[in-house]
Amino acid sequence: MIIELDGNGHRYSYVKAIAERAVERGRGVHLIVGADWADKPGADWIRAVLTLDGVALSHCDSLAGALTLAESVKASRVVLPDADRWLRSVALARAARRIPMSMLIMRPGCEGSYVSSAGARFLVKRVLVRFYRVLGVRVFALVSALRVDPGRHELRDPVYLSPTSERFPDERIGTLDDDRFWFGLFGFIEPRKRPVDVLRSLRMSEPDGPIGIVVAGKVAPTIAEPLAREVEVCRQAGIDVRWLNDFLPDPALDYYIESVDALVVAYENEGASGLLAKAAALGTSVAAAGSHSLRSDSQTRPDLIRWSPLEDDGMRDMFRRMVSGGGRAVDPIPSPPREFAARILGD
Repeated sequence: MIIELDGNGHRYSYVKAIAERAVERGRGVHLIVGADWADKPGADWIRAVLTLDGVALSHCDSLAGALTLAESVKASRVVLPDADRWLRSVALARAARRIPMSMLIMRPGCEGSYVSSAGARFLVKRVLVRFYRVLGVRVFALVSALRVDPGRHELRDPVYLSPTSERFPDERIGTLDDDRFWFGLFGFIEPRKRPVDVLRSLRMSEPDGPIGIVVAGKVAPTIAEPLAREVEVCRQAGIDVRWLNDFLPDPALDYYIESVDALVVAYENEGASGLLAKAAALGTSVAAAGSHSLRSDSQTRPDLIRWSPLEDDGMRDMFRRMVSGGGRAVDPIPSPPREFAARILGD
């Protein structure tokens, strides 16, 4: 049984990877999702799961209800692909004593070498992870797709890519001309990713050639107005800004990540980036700013990633250097979903 009550986007691809592996091994799969799953970004991943043989779907509005269902159908294993939010659940602690389980920690600050200012929260998570492991639960930490040698409790971020023949531009954005250096900013555009700062730094970078940026993803309401103002200022400065306030379907997302000269990944929180993993698999350079985990990725693969602090001066310099370098196509770095699913299922 796979329980993903409040997932979306890239997280739903984890469900697909696990379900495909289970079906391949001759197991039935019971998928428990929230009632609104079909309206969320990435719902096509779930639709793909439902085409597999031996897959049943149920809706549930609480973890306790999902675990009760797991016991009633005598599930041989329960998998939680996004377990962070449930670690303190009393229902989960009780069920873990009776049902074999696997959990994935998406934000494993307690598992690695990064302890932020929210250290107390991470220490609590560390204690809870150890508690579940004592109960026999397989608890894994999600790590970057670039991790060369993941530990026994670590899983590399898996990457699905659309077939080349299915990648296409979105008509609302169009194709990208070859006479500019193109950056791309994708996914959920929210304050923690500092999109206004990114655009301002790009505008002030004084590049030695024409540049453009594709900004495509659902924009958080709190940032929509200042982002719109900065987009207009960038356009007046001669930057070709293609802005779409909507999520791209995966074939179009893969098309643009492959087409831009550099993907921009900027945020302060620690954890693996699914977009960075896609860029690595497609051989696209990355302009990264912010977190220690992104800096670590840049040290692992300096041929792929340039990193700067999440501040104007650092990002301006990084963007200017990338444009001057003319873009750097690199050898793709795969992170197979089969490897991820086999380990979380214990195969």
